[in-house]
Formats: sequence, C-alpha cells, structure tokens
Amino acid sequence: MTRFRNALLALIFALGCSWVFQASSPKFAQRTPASPVASPCRFDASAQVVHFPQLHWPPHSDSISPELLQPILAAQSALAQIILEHPEFEIFSEGLSADQLASQIDPNDETVIEAHKLFPSVHAGSTPSESFDPGALGFQAGTFLARHGAVNTLFLLGVLPIVHKTLTAEEGDANNDAVNARIAELPRGTPLAQDPVLKKLILSDREGYASHEILEFLKKNPARKALLVFGKTHDFAPDFTSIRFARAKCE
Repeated sequence: MTRFRNALLALIFALGCSWVFQASSPKFAQRTPASPVASPCRFDASAQVVHFPQLHWPPHSDSISPELLQPILAAQSALAQIILEHPEFEIFSEGLSADQLASQIDPNDETVIEAHKLFPSVHAGSTPSESFDPGALGFQAGTFLARHGAVNTLFLLGVLPIVHKTLTAEEGDANNDAVNARIAELPRGTPLAQDPVLKKLILSDREGYASHEILEFLKKNPARKALLVFGKTHDFAPDFTSIRFARAKCE
C-alpha cells in the first residue's frame, strides 16, 4: 500500500493537480499587516458555476518548505476573499464524499478552538473587510490557513453553513481502487503521468463526478450559484455547456 500511496501522490503532482509536496519546516517572514484588500482573482460574475483552481497543502505532510508554503497561502487567501465577497455561492469542495454541515461542528474540538483564536473577527455574516491577504496574517494564522485551506477554515468559523461533496463515497472508493489497480499493473519505472488510463481516472472521471453533483443540485435549486474548488489543471468547461460557466483567474 505504501508504494500505491507514494505512486499516487507522485502521479497527481506530475499531472499538476492541486497538491504541492516537499517536507521541511515552514517559515516565512513576519510582515506588516496590510489593509483589507479584495481577492486578486477575477471571473465572470454572471456565471452560475465558477471553478476556483485549487492549490493546497499536500496530504500526509506535517510541514512544507517556505517556497511551497507561499503559493499555497496565496491561493487559499484569495479563495477566502472570494467566499467572503460572494455569499451567493454554494461551495463544492474537491475530495468530499459527504456534505459537511455546520450542525456537525464540535465547538470543543481543538482545531475549531484554534481557528476561532486565530481569526477572532471572522464569523457568520463576516464581510470582506476582514482581510485574508497574506501580508495581514501572522505566522500562526497563515500556516493554519495554508494547512487547513480556506473552505475548511471558514467552515470551522461558522461562515459556511454547508460544504457540498463532489462525489459519493462509492464513487470515491471505486476511483481510488481503480487508480491503485492500474498502478499495480504498470511496470516499475513507468511514467505514471503519461498513462492515459490514469489520466482519465484522475482527471476526467473526477471532473465528471463533481460536475454531476453540481448539476443535480442546480436542477433542484435553479436560482443558486456554485463555486467549485478543485485542482488547478482540471477543465470543467465541457461539462457545463448548458449553463454559464467561468474559471477564476488569479494574479
């Protein structure tokens, strides 16, 4: 299983998805707090579905280098600002196989307590005036945001009442099993990122699951909008030809 896991991490890194991986101690210089700023990301505001190109902390990593921490923090800071600026969006988050509900949050959980301690002014009903610009964040808050991600951080703070899944548990298990089985089939030394079967499993199949979840939601809630937080190399445009779709472009 270790070979499968390591090979899968290497494959996703090679395909340029949402993970950045390197183990070392994260340290970045403390900077003077900046004034509240809007997200550096832009997209068609009339779109019913917007894809945010996700870059996040790698799974199974306790620490990462400053060089890798900075782009992750920048991406998650931008995402936090988008979410605060656009409360009309329902959030669909990569990898979730069950909806997360605010009613399930344990206020005594250590991570929840830490989130409220680090972001005391952010809560349900918060406005973009509470800046998540990296220049305004201290070391602890910046590291927390990078590690846990904007979606989970704002969820823990009570800003998001629900975070929607992007596939079912059955789909997730089947996809992971298929990826592991394909890796086991390939000769050692095979460039995994070049294998068309793995590309389909990692890219197009997971795109299909997420798009299906959103389209089903919008059928039941046609007046709503969706923000899809997913790997940066995924292309969802072909899956949303019947409705207005946009991809966030971040500076």
